[in-house]
Amino acid sequence: MKRYLPTLFIILGLIAFYFYRYKRAPDLEFSELEIVAEDGRKTNITSELGEHTVIHFYASWCGPCIGEINSIRQNAEMLRTLGLTFIFITDDTDEKIALIRENMPEEIKFFRINNLSDAGIYTLPTSYFLAGNEVLKKQVDVFDWSNKNELERITFKR
Repeated sequence: MKRYLPTLFIILGLIAFYFYRYKRAPDLEFSELEIVAEDGRKTNITSELGEHTVIHFYASWCGPCIGEINSIRQNAEMLRTLGLTFIFITDDTDEKIALIRENMPEEIKFFRINNLSDAGIYTLPTSYFLAGNEVLKKQVDVFDWSNKNELERITFKR
């Protein structure tokens, strides 16, 4: 049994690393996150925040991300009535952003970041629900954007 302990510790360490890195949304300092707007200007994300904002990290190659983007598009009217502002952030090229942008509601803002991993984002999609500058919820993986009750609970629980 003693000779298997090092292997067991290595396996447990790898599992812990996996969950720490890939199954949690990092604590981000949004005021330090430099993003590039669609017109090419560099900006700070805090200047784009609304009263209730969802910051959504995605990539065009990510199947669950595309499914979630379609869900946001399909539920846009309900999301609008909740007063949610959406900010989409990706490290995709401008051309790929434009392809996704053309089917989305006009009020959704799209930004590019140099590299998602520079922000500590390793799992997609990842969303942050904010009230002003306060993070109310972090969501790693797909969220059900048709669930109005859950959205109201998250955004108005203050």
